[in-house]
Amino acid sequence: MKEDVRMKMRVKICAEMKNFEDLSVENSYEEEEQSAEVADEEESLAGSHEDFEGDQEEEEVNESEEEEEEEKTYSKEDHPTMMFLTLTEFRDASILTDLSLHTADGRSLRVHSIVLAAVSSLIWRHLSRRNDEIGCRGDEVNDEDYEWSMVLGPEVDRVGLQAVVDFAYAGHTDLLNKQNLEQIQAAALALGAGRLLDLCVKEEQPSKKPAENETDGSLSAAQQLVMNLELIELLWEEGVGCDVTLEARGGSLQVHRVMLAANSDYFRGMFTLDMKESRQPRVKLPYLLETELELIIGSSYTGELCPETCLDVISFAQAYQITDLLEIADDYVLRQFQKLVVFKAVVTWILAQPRKRLRLAKELMKTVHFPLMTFKEFKEVRYQNMWSDHNLTELYEAIF
Repeated sequence: MKEDVRMKMRVKICAEMKNFEDLSVENSYEEEEQSAEVADEEESLAGSHEDFEGDQEEEEVNESEEEEEEEKTYSKEDHPTMMFLTLTEFRDASILTDLSLHTADGRSLRVHSIVLAAVSSLIWRHLSRRNDEIGCRGDEVNDEDYEWSMVLGPEVDRVGLQAVVDFAYAGHTDLLNKQNLEQIQAAALALGAGRLLDLCVKEEQPSKKPAENETDGSLSAAQQLVMNLELIELLWEEGVGCDVTLEARGGSLQVHRVMLAANSDYFRGMFTLDMKESRQPRVKLPYLLETELELIIGSSYTGELCPETCLDVISFAQAYQITDLLEIADDYVLRQFQKLVVFKAVVTWILAQPRKRLRLAKELMKTVHFPLMTFKEFKEVRYQNMWSDHNLTELYEAIF
């Protein structure tokens, strides 16, 4: 199913990042060695894209099976894009940034470490090690312990670093061109930014127009952001980079402050204004069970909802002013109830006084979102016993 394919993609991306060669930021590279690295990465990343395309084909095969599921998860397509726009605003205003990156030519950038870790295996590994060190200290941790910095080697200049940061927050960089290619390539190698290196390889190759019905295999910026958000979610699931603990009934959950703040006006105020919670490592949410909290927080990362959690998500989103998630949940509920339930209600109303109400049937049926029905629901509509009534023949033909 779609969730299985999604999980395979996440594991594949994560494995690629973690297995990316550990390049020290203090080492310099000879031109010949860099060329060899580029060739190796080109072959490796090309294979990754072939695997990804294979997963996409598998997903298409399973689409017909998904249509038979009466209840499906629902997501808002622009959720990752909107999330990273907010994170970019936070970065530009130095809100909840925790990592300072410095280049040898004097460039310094403040960023969110979990965002950079989504594209850089080097940052991912450093963040994981810091996470282990902080975890060993228990309750002695304070806000300053989550602040850290990194001085990059001479192979990473201001142009290359800016390109990596752009790619992490926007899924692309306007700096990538023939003139800056060598600098961006060097930065991508040093930081272990495999997907950006892949774009460098494509930029380096002569342009070749794909054949009809084919693509060049490149992912769009929106698709890159989906991957970035998937990897940030994976960091959360592994407890890496989490800097606050939410306490619910029956247990607690570690999360990223910046992700809560990006999703919720309530948490944004809590963590960025002079409130006591902004300095506390633990925040109490006594009205939620631990299991409910985990599902709800997971939805805020992915932007995905399922029938079992949508009503809880609505309550949580209203209480904690998570506007985007509330919009997704409300839309999901409307889509679910404007299908088979509405159809049956309309039919019941018509059959109560068919001679009088049949003339209104076509207009009323416009309120039923037939295209959103699952295959199972649509079959149930088509084989309703009521269609044997000759008075409804015209209505049946109009619908089917």
